[in-house]
Amino acid sequence: MRILFGWHLDGPSWPETCDGTAAGLDTDIVGPAGLIRLLETRLGLGGPEVSPALRIAQYLARLRAVDDGRRFFSRSLAADGWSVARMLLGWRDALVEAGWDGGAQGGVPGDGGRLDTLAEVERAPGMLAPGPGERLRAVTAALESPRRTRLSELRLATPEELLPEPWRRLLRRLAAGGTAVRPCHLPEPAGNGDLAALGRRLSGLSQESAWRGDGSVTLLEADDEWLAAEAVAGWLAAASGGNHGVAIIRGQRTMLLDEACHRLGLPRVGGAGRSRWRAAVQVLPLAFATAWEPVDVHRLMELLTLPQSPIPASVAEIFAAALQKAPGIGGPAWQEAWRSALSRRRTRLEERGLSERDIARRLAEEERVWRGWLEMPRIAEADGIPAPAAVALCRRVADWATGRARLGDDMLTVVAAQAGAMAEVVAASGLARIPKPQIDRMLDSVIADGAAVPVGGAEAAPWTVVDEPGQIWGPARAVVWWGFLDGGTGMATAPWSNAERAALAAAGCLPEAATQALRREAWAWRLPVLNASERLILVKPRAIAGEPAAAHPLWHEIEPILHDLTQGRDCAVQASALLLADRAPLAGRVVERSRLEVGRSPEPRRLWRVPPNAVPMRGRESATSLNRLLGCPFAWTLQYAAGVRPGALRRIPDGSQLVGTLAHAVLAELFTERPDWPAEEAARRAAAQFDRLLPVLAAPLLRPGQGLELERARVAVADAARTLAGLIGAAGLTVRGCELGSKRAWRAALPSTARWTCFWRTAWAARSSST
Repeated sequence: MRILFGWHLDGPSWPETCDGTAAGLDTDIVGPAGLIRLLETRLGLGGPEVSPALRIAQYLARLRAVDDGRRFFSRSLAADGWSVARMLLGWRDALVEAGWDGGAQGGVPGDGGRLDTLAEVERAPGMLAPGPGERLRAVTAALESPRRTRLSELRLATPEELLPEPWRRLLRRLAAGGTAVRPCHLPEPAGNGDLAALGRRLSGLSQESAWRGDGSVTLLEADDEWLAAEAVAGWLAAASGGNHGVAIIRGQRTMLLDEACHRLGLPRVGGAGRSRWRAAVQVLPLAFATAWEPVDVHRLMELLTLPQSPIPASVAEIFAAALQKAPGIGGPAWQEAWRSALSRRRTRLEERGLSERDIARRLAEEERVWRGWLEMPRIAEADGIPAPAAVALCRRVADWATGRARLGDDMLTVVAAQAGAMAEVVAASGLARIPKPQIDRMLDSVIADGAAVPVGGAEAAPWTVVDEPGQIWGPARAVVWWGFLDGGTGMATAPWSNAERAALAAAGCLPEAATQALRREAWAWRLPVLNASERLILVKPRAIAGEPAAAHPLWHEIEPILHDLTQGRDCAVQASALLLADRAPLAGRVVERSRLEVGRSPEPRRLWRVPPNAVPMRGRESATSLNRLLGCPFAWTLQYAAGVRPGALRRIPDGSQLVGTLAHAVLAELFTERPDWPAEEAARRAAAQFDRLLPVLAAPLLRPGQGLELERARVAVADAARTLAGLIGAAGLTVRGCELGSKRAWRAALPSTARWTCFWRTAWAARSSST
């Protein structure tokens, strides 16, 4: 078997075969992960894949086992154990890959015992799944005595001197076992055009070149990614039959480019990527977010209104309306929602012709499941959720997602896997109770980048798409670098001091220097320029999603070369200029645009005439509907006769509306309980009623950070009760009732309804008044 190995070749690549042909037999192109998997298979090593989140949880358990409060990480571990475990596991894996055997290094003055402490953690009891470093060392050790791997040839796509030392050691072992290891050669630009001149200058091969302006190098600048997408899609469509041999680098997400290509009848590039904000992926984090006391009704509303909510849509709608009316759980509106939901479900089951016994059984089971989601036993955030409760919650999500996935929703298979992984992480962490911040960190690691965006899949196309510049390892006719921008990730800095590095080197552990990794990345960045044979298009928007965007670091190498070659002339093409002409040249092609026909919007109409009796009056009107009927009959017709209402997301009331609803209920309860109150006694009783009704009518005020608003609301409601009771007593009034309904006929023809907030009468007359 012949393989091509490059540091960036885990994923798509161009060319797609070792020989650059359309297909290859007994060949493969691999990166570090692919090479390790291949050798593990041939050597009988390896095992099941373990998620990074599970390894973090396992390492967290080890850190807690050795922590005595005096370790260099002790204070950070107490504050944010998950983040500390993730960082230290990264340090540990890098050391293992560099040759560290987990032994103590004899201590380094002034380092706080970091190396010795990590050695203690390495010896601590508990499972720790092998990481990339252990797998590399296991494969290298298996090749210590020459063994045949049936690899006849391994050709390098990355220079050997740029690889970390452990990987160079592996290559030497393979060569000793009979594998022919072929070196990597930097491509040499050919021809006399601008692209070749840029390549030679970038490689340091020649300083004598003249700029011809032949369009082989194009810097496409745009105000934003929308204009950039229009320009690139137009270039691809300008010669749709000549896109074979074109390689597109996805330097950023391609959703806008996909849409622009789709409008022009071209295949989608398929770089929408993955998203952690897919609706189905939100079920697991929302299930945890609603497990805390006091309940977060905003998160509960989100759970109910998800397109793939675990609560059936017809039932979730009822509970969402109840939350919107009274933001809390357990109040009259919530209990009425339960009655309505069960009644609606009973009607559906009766329509199916089920027997009363089956209906009762189904209703009891469904109510149990719904209450498990909506009224689970909640835990105070300060106490942390017990590990068994967290695992049970994960199992509930996994069972729901697995059941729904059987109906054909592949997205829920991902959700079930994430819920199962979260359960494993919680169990492996060794924590009896897990605080909310740690649960959130665990969820971030488990969900990671979420799930694939369905509409973001690539479609069959003549071009090839890669993710990184280092994946263009061979010649390509044209390279389009979409999103020639700085990714902003930066390079990880080594955490070790000079003394620690010396101690590690003495023990045979040689961590890779940051400068070595930078040289390897810089070499990979140049590959698209050097391997493009005819065209190079660098797409550089000035803003992404409204935020300024910086150019790719390679631009800092290319810019002075272009400035010298062009003698200071601006060689950039502005995407906006392509929109101003019917035919515009771009990178050797002509982008054609056609004018759209101007449409006419509908003319406004003052009067809408309908046949008599086409819009009948309703049997009863409220004050609100009467106001609309008299103010705008057309609006009344659309809303009440046609049933057209403005769409709106379910929203939890906040601010004055939330406090007003609670105050209204408190005063109604107060004067229903007793019609005449002394002012001070009314204030005290109103404060008590406020605290009783708060969790069921205004739960958002109980959330952390709302303490000041809560106290202000409590004082305001008590003051209102004191003032109202004083006014009623001073006027000699007696409260007869609250929230009373009334029906009257308007002009003896149109029945109308009203609702009196408070109804009273004087002590000396039988007449009534209301507010």
